[in-house]
Amino acid sequence: MDAKSLKELWNETNHLKETKGISQETVPQLVKGYESCLGLVRRARLFSLNEDIDEVKTSELRYLLLDFEVAKCMEQWMQNDRLKVIEYSKTCYENFLRICEGYGLKPLPISSFTKDTDARSTKIARYKLRKDIENEIGSMTKEHIQDEELERKVWINKIQMAIEDTVDDMRHIEMEIQILKSLEKQAHEKDISQSQETLRKEEQRNQDRNTWKLDSLTKESLLDPKNRPIQPFTIVSDRNAKSKNVFGPGYNLPTMSVDEYLDEEAKRGNIISQKDNQNQQGSSEDEDDNDIADAKTMKARYWDEYTEANPRGSGNTMVNRG
Repeated sequence: MDAKSLKELWNETNHLKETKGISQETVPQLVKGYESCLGLVRRARLFSLNEDIDEVKTSELRYLLLDFEVAKCMEQWMQNDRLKVIEYSKTCYENFLRICEGYGLKPLPISSFTKDTDARSTKIARYKLRKDIENEIGSMTKEHIQDEELERKVWINKIQMAIEDTVDDMRHIEMEIQILKSLEKQAHEKDISQSQETLRKEEQRNQDRNTWKLDSLTKESLLDPKNRPIQPFTIVSDRNAKSKNVFGPGYNLPTMSVDEYLDEEAKRGNIISQKDNQNQQGSSEDEDDNDIADAKTMKARYWDEYTEANPRGSGNTMVNRG
């Protein structure tokens, strides 16, 4: 089967667009057809940036619109990876503007149509400009005059209108790309966060799996053959309370001040004050004084009894009596 010529591919693809329009079903076929035309144009080297627009054949002017047609189709194609689609559309628009600029075809200056510089006035002026070009193209095609000069003017006007459309479409494409990149960044950060959370949970599960649990251990797993502990462990009443102290100090913090501790010990009778010591000494001295007094009393009593039993001079002999 012979390969189709550039003109045949162009007519076939354009016919599909005019009859079925640009839809989600026709976009792949349209893009494939226009890109096939682009491949033939590049192999044939129909266009050169060293030429002027007057040097391009009238029958070949239509092929300057190929990049624009691809960009237009891709712009309306809604795919899951919308960012790549819209970025490819932007690239095709840029290629179209670059080759047109090489031939001296540029966006028409709005200053010649309006003196206002705000966005709304510029948009209205550009819309009116496109309508004027479109009306001019419509009036030319209705004449059905087989005139090369008229046909050439129609295609140049179509290219100029495509340039104006591209300028407007590029603004919307830039905005959409920024929004899509922002959403993609947020989704990427969310994925990273979820991955980190999943990894953290997996590490926690591994730690829990490796944690010693007394209810699952036997004597063989706790002790070696010599009945010595294989791995030290601590029995706690509350595992959660124990885990909270992991990042705490390695010692127990005081729960009361020194004064409070001394007061508590004093209440328990574990501290002897100076006053208590004096009282104890005083009572001891009093006890000693009573003993001495009793001893003196007993001595005096014995002495009285002795003197009564032994009057004075009773021990003298007869010779010594007076």
